[in-house]
Amino acid sequence: MSRLIRYLVLVIGCTLLIGAGKCVAQTSTGEVNGSVTDPGGAFIINAKITLTSDETGVKREAQSNQDGRFCFRNVQRPSIPSG
Repeated sequence: MSRLIRYLVLVIGCTLLIGAGKCVAQTSTGEVNGSVTDPGGAFIINAKITLTSDETGVKREAQSNQDGRFCFRNVQRPSIPSG
């Protein structure tokens, strides 16, 4: 019986440690990325992309790279309405 209790304590302890790590990893920023293509599916190089916050109206700009890809880092997440 003592072995079973030790095993359960170990499993529960590991579960709590893993869960705590995930909680600490949450942040208030995110990333928006994608690619720009024409109707035929070809990547568009140097396309101008604008990201606008609905909450603040702040605009950020990026340009697609040689693969048609773009990325906005450290994007503030929108606030969640209460109630």
